[in-house]
Amino acid sequence: MQVSSPGPRVDDLNRVSDVYDFGLVATASSLRRALASGQSKRAPLADIALRSFASTFGSDTQGAISLLRRGIAKAAPDGEDGAYLRDILASLLISTGELDAAKQLLGEPTVAPARHAPAFVAGRAVLEAATGERLRSRALSKSALSSARGMDSPLTLGRVLQRCAVACYYRGDYHDARELALEALHVLDPQAAYPLSSSTHSIAAALARESSQDGTLAAVPLCTDAGTRRPYRPRRPPKACARRLLS
Repeated sequence: MQVSSPGPRVDDLNRVSDVYDFGLVATASSLRRALASGQSKRAPLADIALRSFASTFGSDTQGAISLLRRGIAKAAPDGEDGAYLRDILASLLISTGELDAAKQLLGEPTVAPARHAPAFVAGRAVLEAATGERLRSRALSKSALSSARGMDSPLTLGRVLQRCAVACYYRGDYHDARELALEALHVLDPQAAYPLSSSTHSIAAALARESSQDGTLAAVPLCTDAGTRRPYRPRRPPKACARRLLS
């Protein structure tokens, strides 16, 4: 697997698109450094996006939602910055169960930036799955995966795989959710994409809760350690794979 540079540096977060990628590799310390540096040359909407990630890391999801709504109101309706902010906000709204708000948000006209278009489509697949539109969700997931696999962007592919795994989980397609989550970890671990790896492991925990009585899903191999597949164990995952959000 080709390993690319793990996202933008903390002093290069001048555009919303930079922050969008940085959110996949950020840690609490790198977020603090980013907020403390480069603000004078950072675009206002990029600063809002960055502060929304910091709020999410600090478990202030509603604060992040408020920031993103403010940024969207300031963004050009058909501009890329607004599209990025809507995608980030939609993910938060889905995670908090505000599905009607997410559907309204993603129903607004927008043009997805080409290099992140598969991630936007995968985000919509999650929403469709969460609202019971299974066939539509499957079609969107298939389109997103096909596009992402044809791009030379491990972070985008990892984001798409993770989102499609979530969509599968919402649809009840647990086997596919397991396979996509496993593939996502193979892609994300070399990129040091800790936040996304953490959320991918949360899919594994959810799969464990939905396991059959004989434990079939609870013991699926979702982590890798030195190239060897091992069963996912919610209480003690392999150290090389254990990823969690840092507060």
